[in-house]
Amino acid sequence: MWFEELHLNGSGWEWQQTLDRVSFSDWADPNWQPDSLSNTTMEYCAMLSREKDWAWAEQDCFKRQGMVSVCEIQPAYQQCFQNSCYQLISQFTYYDKLSSKCASLGGTVLEINSKEESDFIKGYLDAAPVGRDGLGNLSLTQVWLGATDIGSEGNFRWMSNNSKLNFDNWGMGQPNNGLPYGLEENCVVLESSEGWKWKDVTCDASRLVVCEVEKWNGGSRRR
Repeated sequence: MWFEELHLNGSGWEWQQTLDRVSFSDWADPNWQPDSLSNTTMEYCAMLSREKDWAWAEQDCFKRQGMVSVCEIQPAYQQCFQNSCYQLISQFTYYDKLSSKCASLGGTVLEINSKEESDFIKGYLDAAPVGRDGLGNLSLTQVWLGATDIGSEGNFRWMSNNSKLNFDNWGMGQPNNGLPYGLEENCVVLESSEGWKWKDVTCDASRLVVCEVEKWNGGSRRR
């Protein structure tokens, strides 16, 4: 089984995604492994060896035939703040697919619980590399937030666990449930034209979504 993220660099082994030095190892034979620095085998990558009870073994990086890789977490989650990491998904998604979209990536739809987190997300979206036109202007206008008042008008809750909001950042006059136009606006977005403040909208359009996962010392994990 291939260790996609572990490779040898210079004088030691490091994780490819973060470039952090390996602080734990489980080599098959610590007396002989790893030995790439002392021979010419060019074994600069690592794998889990079934023949050695899934202990670590060095491997030539170009000899992957018959091996499989296991992904611990979607590697795109690289923007982190406090206890969460975030990823803007560059695919427009309908409301009824939001939870499953983020769940497939190990996370939940974005939830903002403090002004500090709100400021971080604003900066993250302002710098987003997707959704820009040929002049570099931000062309994405709305991003889903994981809150809804479906079932109880005006009582917005987080989709992930049905808990009440403990923070909000509504734009001027929001939420208004579509007044005076008589619309039924039960979903919430971040609106770029208002500095990514919150706005209630109808749930029937497709928009971009930010997925969120819980951060831990080794990277990210499911919430």
